[in-house]
Amino acid sequence: MGTIDDVHKVIQDLVAPEMKSLHVEIKRVDETSKLRDDALSAKIDALSDKMDIKFDKMDIKFEALSDKMDLKFDLVMTKMEANQAALLYAASIDKRLEAIERKTAEPMHAT
Repeated sequence: MGTIDDVHKVIQDLVAPEMKSLHVEIKRVDETSKLRDDALSAKIDALSDKMDIKFDKMDIKFEALSDKMDLKFDLVMTKMEANQAALLYAASIDKRLEAIERKTAEPMHAT
C-alpha cells in the first residue's frame, strides 16, 4: 500500500494546489466578466435613455411640422375655393353680358 499512498500524496501535493489555483483564477475571471457586463449594461441603458429623449424631441418637431402643413393646406384650399367662386362669378357675368349684348343687338338688326 505504500505505492498507493505515495501516488496519492504526489497527486495531493501537485494536482490539488494547481486545481485550487485554477478555481481561484476562474472565480476572478467570472467576477471580472460580471463587472464588465454590469458596466456595459449601464452604458446601454444610458444610450437607450438618450435615444428615447431624442426620439421624443423628434416626435414633437414632426407633430409641429404636421400642424403647420395642415394649416398651410387649409389656407391653400380656402384660396382655391375663393378663386373658384370668383371664376364662377366671372363666368356668370360673361354669360349675362353676352345675353345683354344679344338682347341689345337684336333690336338694332330688326330695324
